[in-house]
Amino acid sequence: MALFLARAGLKMEAVLYKGGGPAMADVIAGHVNCYFGNFNEILPHAGGGRVRVLATSGEKRARQLPDVPTVAEQGYPGFHTETWNGFVAPAGTPREIVERIAREIAAGCKDPAFAARLDKIGVDPVCSTPAEFSQAVRDDLRLWKDAVVAAGMKAP
Repeated sequence: MALFLARAGLKMEAVLYKGGGPAMADVIAGHVNCYFGNFNEILPHAGGGRVRVLATSGEKRARQLPDVPTVAEQGYPGFHTETWNGFVAPAGTPREIVERIAREIAAGCKDPAFAARLDKIGVDPVCSTPAEFSQAVRDDLRLWKDAVVAAGMKAP
C-alpha cells in the first residue's frame, strides 16, 4: 500500500498488522477504511457484500473477479504488483535435482484438479523455469526496495 500511495501522491495513516487475517477482520468490522492485501485473503469475502473490492493490482483483471478493474484502469497506469509463491532450495543444490523438482511442479500445475483448487483461493498456477523464477525474484526485489523507501522504513 505504501508503494501505491507514494506513486499516486496520496497520504494515509498506516495501520500495521501481523498477517492478513487480522487486517481483514478489521476491514469487515469497519475499524479501518481500506486494506491492500493478498487475493487469497480478500476473495472469500468479496462475494458476500462484506467488503467491496475496488481494484486488483495485477497487469490484467483477475479471472475470479472479472468486473473489478485493475489499479491501472482506475487511473494509475504502470502500477501493478502480484503475489507469488515459489519453491527454493539451498544454494549449491545440484542442478539435476533442481530441474527434476521443477519438472514435477510443472506437472502439478497442469493437473486440472490442482489448478481448480488454486483458482478457488485466487491463485493462478504459473509454471516457470528455475531461471525465469530467479529473474522474477530479482525484479521483485527492485520493486519492493521502492516500497521500503516509500514507506520510510530504515534498517535497524
